[in-house]
Order: sequence, then structure tokens, then C-alpha cells
Amino acid sequence: MIHFEGSVSRHTFRVEGKICLPKGSEGVLLGDNGSGKTTFLETIAGLLRLDSGELRLGDRLVDRPADRVFLPPRLRRIGYLPQENLLFPWLTLEENIRFARRCQGKSTEDGSVERWLAVLELERLAKRYPHQVSGGQARRAALARALAGEPEILLLDEPYAGLDDRGRGEFDEAMASRLREYSGTVLIALHRIEDAPNCDHIFVIEDGQIRPG
Repeated sequence: MIHFEGSVSRHTFRVEGKICLPKGSEGVLLGDNGSGKTTFLETIAGLLRLDSGELRLGDRLVDRPADRVFLPPRLRRIGYLPQENLLFPWLTLEENIRFARRCQGKSTEDGSVERWLAVLELERLAKRYPHQVSGGQARRAALARALAGEPEILLLDEPYAGLDDRGRGEFDEAMASRLREYSGTVLIALHRIEDAPNCDHIFVIEDGQIRPG
């Protein structure tokens, strides 16, 4: 569950409003480029702090400035796929996934890393570095890394950004199959309604204001 009511600022830009996404549901946040989608996702992930209000994830209060409550990102049990992938360039695809599991205190010796490589069809690319694979393959590796820590909440920021038609098709198929098996809460930020999957809730962000769609 994600419950946000408040405001957050990045430089002079401000995002405010209210959003409630029930546990285990799938939501889409629609907005133009520059509308504040990334700012909002980074706030949920703990990369930005609220100016006012509060943020709850599940039954946990993770951010409330008035009471000086702030839970750091590593304790929020969130998987985050940013637009730029942000795979570590000095690590192979396999090592990127292994690193994500270690950060969440999960075992890397139980076959889980190999399992994630398999389900996202990356086994033959496991020893390659991010610059040695296509955009779609790198995005699939970033999705595997986001899910490898077994998060309770998955955030996807413009997951199709920068992909050509082939990469988009490959990634879309991989994402759809993974999300069908994922039991956590999902929030996907998109700027085109055509990209929105069949979801439970739609929210719209415009000029920093969030409202139900």
C-alpha cells in the first residue's frame, strides 16, 4: 500500500496532492514530461524528503517532517526502475542483480540470481557489461535487479523510454509476464495513456498537482 498526502520540492519545482494505492494493486501515474512524475517516485523511494505531510508504505510511516520521521531508502523494501536503468557499468549483468540482493540482505547463493537471469532471458548475457548489450536487454536486466531484492513495492519510471520498437516489444513482454507473478504493489509512471496496462488505479499529475484519473 502507498499512501501519500503532502508536498515535496526539487529546487523551485513542487509536487503536491494525495494518492492512495491499495496493497497488491497496480497503478499508473500519467503526466507529461516535466510534470513531476520522477520527483514523486523518488520521494516514495526515499531519494527525496517531504516538505510537509506524510508518506506511509504498508503499515509503516516512512516520512513525516513534522515529527522528524524518515526511513532511509534501503529499509523501505522498494524496487525502483529509473528511466536511465542506472546499472553499474563496472559490473556484469549478473553482478548487478547479485548486488541488489545483497543490499536487501538476501542470499546470492540460493540460485535466485540465476533464476532471475533465466526468467528474463538473460542467461547468455550474464557475463556481459551494460555497454555490451542492447537497450532492451539492459532494461530487462534493470527490471531483474529491481525485483531481485523481493520488494513489497515496485516503481517503474517511464519503462519504455529510449527503446526502439524491437527493444520495446521485448521489454514489454518480459515486464508483463513478471508483473503477472508479482504480488506486491506496482506504480508505473507514463506520459502516454496508450502505454498504460490494464491497471486498478489511474492518477494524473499536471503542473505538480496529483489527482485521481
